[in-house]
Amino acid sequence: MKKILTLFLVSILLLTACSSKTKNGGAADSTKSTNEITVWTWDPNFNVKAMKIAEEFYKKENPNFKLKVHHQIL
Repeated sequence: MKKILTLFLVSILLLTACSSKTKNGGAADSTKSTNEITVWTWDPNFNVKAMKIAEEFYKKENPNFKLKVHHQIL
């Protein structure tokens, strides 16, 4: 159950980061458009898998989205 809850929270964070807007409703940076997010992870059995699953769900509505996952060994 903890893994599902954590996956859900990470997915929400990922989606929130992708949908940031300015006060006027435009894109946060209208001069540079990017569909890529970089995340740093530490557990290949949990964090990396959770990010890949979240990426699959997000790509269904945003096909140009790219996720770069960096694995950091602690």
